[in-house]
Amino acid sequence: MQFQEEVLPSQEARNLINELQDKMTKALIARETADANTAAKILLVVAGVLGDPTEGPDSPLYEAFGYTRKSARKSGLHRRGTKKPPTT
Repeated sequence: MQFQEEVLPSQEARNLINELQDKMTKALIARETADANTAAKILLVVAGVLGDPTEGPDSPLYEAFGYTRKSARKSGLHRRGTKKPPTT
């Protein structure tokens, strides 16, 4: 009986750690689910801004969302020079 009383704090601490780990796992799963829902809603808002005739892909609001405005995009065309390596 005395031994059980002596090891009880250790067992209680381990039980608490297990409970907290379970709560952490559940909280992480809940966060991932919520983040997925949030991302879907953000895409709907962005699509709404793109489709709005007063806003569109070249608006400051679109840029405020972290996207690149259509007028600020580069053409994508890159012509590389034909530099020859120096000869010695």
